[in-house]
Amino acid sequence: MRPLLLVLVLAVGLTSARWMRKQRSDQPKDTSFIGEATNELSTTILQGYIDDDKDIAFSPLGYSTILAILAEGAKGETRSQLVSALHLPEDQNLIRKTYRY
Repeated sequence: MRPLLLVLVLAVGLTSARWMRKQRSDQPKDTSFIGEATNELSTTILQGYIDDDKDIAFSPLGYSTILAILAEGAKGETRSQLVSALHLPEDQNLIRKTYRY
């Protein structure tokens, strides 16, 4: 009885996941720039600690998300600097859609 229940639960879960993925038709096609931007930012942050003999723990995704939120509210030179530091595209709508998913 238990193996049958396990198979049933897995089947329902996989079907639901596939259905949910199909529902997001407005998701941008190329969302890899968020991961690349997060990697670049984390590398830059870690380079600042390369000479220290201390342990460090931080969340690169947390940093990039916070800075992207700041860039969303910034204008002019400040926004340009944040977008450049995060290696994000200039298209603000693309950034919004990508972070939404």
